[in-house]
Amino acid sequence: MSSVFQNLKILRMKPLNNFFIVTGLLLCAGSLCCQSKLQTRTLPVEISSPSPQLKGELLIEVGLVYESGDVKPVARSDFYLLDDDAEKILREAKIERKGKLGKHELDYFNAYAVAQACVNLLTQCASLKESWDFMQEAKRVLKPHIIQTVTTGFDGKARFEPVATGNYYVMGIMLRKKGFASWNLKVEVKPTPQTVILDQNNAALII
Repeated sequence: MSSVFQNLKILRMKPLNNFFIVTGLLLCAGSLCCQSKLQTRTLPVEISSPSPQLKGELLIEVGLVYESGDVKPVARSDFYLLDDDAEKILREAKIERKGKLGKHELDYFNAYAVAQACVNLLTQCASLKESWDFMQEAKRVLKPHIIQTVTTGFDGKARFEPVATGNYYVMGIMLRKKGFASWNLKVEVKPTPQTVILDQNNAALII
């Protein structure tokens, strides 16, 4: 009888042992899996740095050729490099133009030039107050678009510092004794230095 009971005990213990063996194997497999995951490393990815922005240098020569054939440099006048068309900027701002500044033949940019002539020379003047108000508002609107400002030398030449290549506008108003000459010229800045001639052929208006 004792041998029978012993065999029964053995039979009852075998499933239990098998359970522990299977459980151990599962735990071992799980730990190996986790270990392999922990040991996995991501290879570094090489990111190429962006190429530097190309820059170009712009020089201007400003002068007027008179009927006599004389060429007179536009000296000691301010010129501006803008990121957009001055006429477009002023027109989209919808600045109110009063008096003679509102004439249909005058666009916004040249109304600005007339206002400057009026304020500074007291000529071409419909009304000093109206011209002053328009000029101040136009300056306020144009200011955020000014990239650089230069003043021509006595030879009428000036140089802008290197800027990113692309399209810009050169704006300037030269006041004369009884009028003005204005420029609002589109230019393309290229990687190589370039010179732009400003004269009566590409002026916006000469009075």
